[in-house]
Amino acid sequence: MFAPILLRAQLMGKRVARRAVYGTLGGFFALVGVGFFASAGMIYLIDLYGGLIASLIVGGVFFVIGLLILAYSKIPPRAIPREQARQMADPTKSTDAATDETSARALTAANVAQAFMLGLSVARAISRKD
Repeated sequence: MFAPILLRAQLMGKRVARRAVYGTLGGFFALVGVGFFASAGMIYLIDLYGGLIASLIVGGVFFVIGLLILAYSKIPPRAIPREQARQMADPTKSTDAATDETSARALTAANVAQAFMLGLSVARAISRKD
């Protein structure tokens, strides 16, 4: 009963932890790289155009990059990861062996026919009492 809720909570926890760790590491190394690139670019631009123009160029480039990152952050993420979406679309195809056996048992034609007959007999019993 609570399995889907617990699965979603577990997936969300794993996703948040993974993003935090890899986002921090990636951000740190990206910032170090950007610092070195900016330093080299600034030295090159100072040689070509002088200090003021070089500062304006580098500031403009970083400003545009910041705007692009802010625009990208507004794009909503996927609500459900692809693997779970595939599993929800076709519950008979699962990667877990225990779930495979359970879902295969639950979705057989005999079980569906038995559920239909049970519903039909309940409906007949209710209509006879009226």
